[in-house]
Amino acid sequence: MKMTFARLVLKCLLMAVAVLALAGSLVAQPTESEKNRVTSLIDSEAKTAFSLAWPTAGYGEIAFEGIQPAKGGFDVTAKLSGKSAFGGDLWVRLVFQFRDGKLSEIHVKDNSDALVRPFLMTNGIADLTAILAQKYAAPPEPRKKAPEIRADARPKQKDAAADAVPAAAPSTDPDTIEGACLKNETGHAIGFEYRLSNGGWRSARLEPAQTSQLWWPSSEVAAPGIQLEVRLGQQDPWHHQESARSYTLERLSMMSPASCAKLPKYYFDIEGTEAVIFKDN
Repeated sequence: MKMTFARLVLKCLLMAVAVLALAGSLVAQPTESEKNRVTSLIDSEAKTAFSLAWPTAGYGEIAFEGIQPAKGGFDVTAKLSGKSAFGGDLWVRLVFQFRDGKLSEIHVKDNSDALVRPFLMTNGIADLTAILAQKYAAPPEPRKKAPEIRADARPKQKDAAADAVPAAAPSTDPDTIEGACLKNETGHAIGFEYRLSNGGWRSARLEPAQTSQLWWPSSEVAAPGIQLEVRLGQQDPWHHQESARSYTLERLSMMSPASCAKLPKYYFDIEGTEAVIFKDN
C-alpha cells in the first residue's frame, strides 16, 4: 500500500512538472490590433528599408508572409521587392523580431542577389532598426475617419444629361495616374464599391490584410469636382448593413505603376458592428 501511494505521489509530481514545462513553452498570440499596428509601421518604412538594402535600386512593393509567435513576443516576415539600377528584379526577405514590447532585431532571411548582398555597403540594418524601434516605442496617433457622405446630404438625382461631365483633355503624360490605397485591417472579408463621382460603381472585395490600389489615368480625373468615392453596405458579405455608407478618399498623382508607398493610405476597421474607413496618418 505504501509503495502504491508513493508511486501515485511520484506520478502526480511528474505530471505537475510536465504541465509547468508546457506552460513555460507556450507563447501568447499577438492581437489583431497589434498585428495591424506592426504591419502598418513596417509598410510605412518599406521604401526606406529597400533603399538602405540597395541604395541604387528602385522600390516596388512589400508582401507580408506571416506573423509567428515567439517567446516574449513575435516575428514578422516580409518580402520587399523592386528593380536594380539595370532593370533586374531584386527582393529581400526580412524578419522583424518584436520582444517584450519592443523591436529588438531585424535580420535578412534570404535575398535574390548572390553577388551584391543587401545592406552590404551601408549600416542599413542598424539604421532601420533604430528608425522602426523609435516609432514603435512612441504611442500610436489616433487615426481620422475618412469624410463620410451622409445620405441626407446627397443631392437629388437629376437627368443623366444634367449630371454629365465634359470629357477631360488628354493628359500630357499618359503614364501619370491618380488614386489611393485601401487596406483591410479587420479579421473579415469586406465587400465594397468604388467609383469616380462622374462614373458608375465597381464592385470589389478585400480579404483580411489585403491592400487594393484604386487608381485611374490622370486624363480621366482632370475635370474639376471629380471625387474618389467608396461605398460600404451594398456588397458587404459580413455586415449586410441596412443602408450604404459612402466616403470620399483623397487621391494623389504619381507616375505609373501605382505604389502604396506614395499614394494616400486608408483602411477598413470595425466601429461597433459596422465597417468604416479611416485615413492612415
